Amino acid sequence: MESKSNIYIKQLVSDDISENFYTISKLLEESYNVSFSNYKVAKDYFNNKVEILLEYISKGQAIAFGAFNNKLIGLIWCYPRLFLNEKRLHINHFVVSELFRGLGIGSMLMKEVEGYAIENEIKIIDLMVTSSSPSVNFYKQNEFFIERYQMIKRLWLNIMIKVPDIYFLPEYGKLYEEIENGKVETFKYESDLGLITNMFIKRKIPSKIDGRTYHDITTPYGYGGPIIIKCINKEFRNKLVEGYKKSFSNYCRDNNIVSEFIRFHPILQNHKDFKNIYDVQYMRKTLGTNLKDFDDPIQSEFSKNCRKTVRRALRDGVTFLIEEIPENLNEFKEIYYSTMDRNQASDYYYFDDLYFNNILNNLQKNVVLVKAIYKEKTIASGLYFIYDKIIHAHLSGTLNEYLYLSPAYILKYGTVLWGKENGYNIIHYGGGTSNSKEDSLFEFKKRFAKNTEFDFYIGKKVWDIDVYNKLCELKGVNENTEFFPAYRINWIGYTK
Repeated sequence: MESKSNIYIKQLVSDDISENFYTISKLLEESYNVSFSNYKVAKDYFNNKVEILLEYISKGQAIAFGAFNNKLIGLIWCYPRLFLNEKRLHINHFVVSELFRGLGIGSMLMKEVEGYAIENEIKIIDLMVTSSSPSVNFYKQNEFFIERYQMIKRLWLNIMIKVPDIYFLPEYGKLYEEIENGKVETFKYESDLGLITNMFIKRKIPSKIDGRTYHDITTPYGYGGPIIIKCINKEFRNKLVEGYKKSFSNYCRDNNIVSEFIRFHPILQNHKDFKNIYDVQYMRKTLGTNLKDFDDPIQSEFSKNCRKTVRRALRDGVTFLIEEIPENLNEFKEIYYSTMDRNQASDYYYFDDLYFNNILNNLQKNVVLVKAIYKEKTIASGLYFIYDKIIHAHLSGTLNEYLYLSPAYILKYGTVLWGKENGYNIIHYGGGTSNSKEDSLFEFKKRFAKNTEFDFYIGKKVWDIDVYNKLCELKGVNENTEFFPAYRINWIGYTK
């Protein structure tokens, strides 16, 4: 530790500020790094501060004392002001070099300021201090007390939050409230570092534990999970996520949330930011057509046989029609249901009228219908979601009697042409119905995605392990089974 014996205090004049310009700038930066560690401030900011100090000193509008040990090692900068007609001395900046802390230099500087105040018949010294700063204890020891609180309010949450994709919109999540037997909620965590949101469906667990009702949460059909909306600097992403974890953990505790299941977004790869919170597992590839990076996406992304099939369908007279912001989905529903019947799909995929009405009521501007037309009749149709620069293939169908014309290929072909013309970056098709690369649906989609694949991850989290185990025991299942959450096996509103 440095010695105190050679340290002295002096009131600074303009020449002292000029001679120690960069030392003062560095001391101010040290102070900010302690008091405002969540902020990233450019060095020019502190140089400007010193220039302001120099101007104020030269005009007699500020007072500064410096602590020296051959060089400047501490600074207190203050100025007189009126507060409710009462003369005060306000401490604007106060810092001691980290190498010289613990030697009583702060008290020496404070004593000089107090002496100046008494000489000038000033009875009160005041200052602002960050609540988390270690200097709070120093001021209390020097008989400072809290007169009032400075309170701030971040307006990020009161401004329309621009989420990165449609899957993060509550309006999208509401489509699946009835299907999942739950209610959409959006958790928002904000701090000085940024903003994280997590939109999910909160579901009541049928069984009670000790007479208490519990819930679990899941990503709506598609993709989602927690997402960083805003971060002041990429260096603080991990720290922002740490704050989210603590805050969301408290939310789950207060709302009796037992477990959480997430389908992370394969394009945005948001699993990377949250891998230290959730049990993140790779599931499979998803596929897309890259519109941004290829001048001719048809040539670059469609397989040779796929392009041949498209040409044949066009020669046979199949054309396409794009309908933006559709007024109704009646024709689409008929074609879609006929496809589900043909494929003997599970009840989960037979979306009812309420589902399609909600799409039009809440997301109509985000819907594009692509139709394959043959002899003036719609023989296939695809419902696509659009948001920002992304197109998502959501649902589609083909009438049985026209399968031989391969109209599904024309749907993809037409969407690519329209998307490219309208400045979209990607068409995302999703993956197969299983994790196998030989999955027939995956192999079909791959014909339109020679060069574009994404990694799809899920996330699992048990927020209340004791209740989770009790629910599994009540259900008679092993809590470590692959099915998650294990206690929902054979229950409505389950997750695979």
